[in-house]
Amino acid sequence: MTEPMERELEELLYQMGIYLVQSGYGIVAEAARLAVEEPGRLKSLMQEFYPEVGARCNCAWSCVERSIRGTATRAQAAAILMRYSKLA
Repeated sequence: MTEPMERELEELLYQMGIYLVQSGYGIVAEAARLAVEEPGRLKSLMQEFYPEVGARCNCAWSCVERSIRGTATRAQAAAILMRYSKLA
């Protein structure tokens, strides 16, 4: 991934409420990189995508799945809080 694409990915994750200091950020960022590099792997998450991200991050595929789900849940909760704070 080129440097400008890397910065764009980091900015996109930040805008989604996924911050560098959060646990699981490295796994989510690596998963996003792989998804951009090889989008066809997304068709087979359990058999191809999660194990490949796990291999790149030196962790089990179940850790990859848990990190992605946890990070997505936190980002969604942050988005909901932001939406409600604007209404107040």
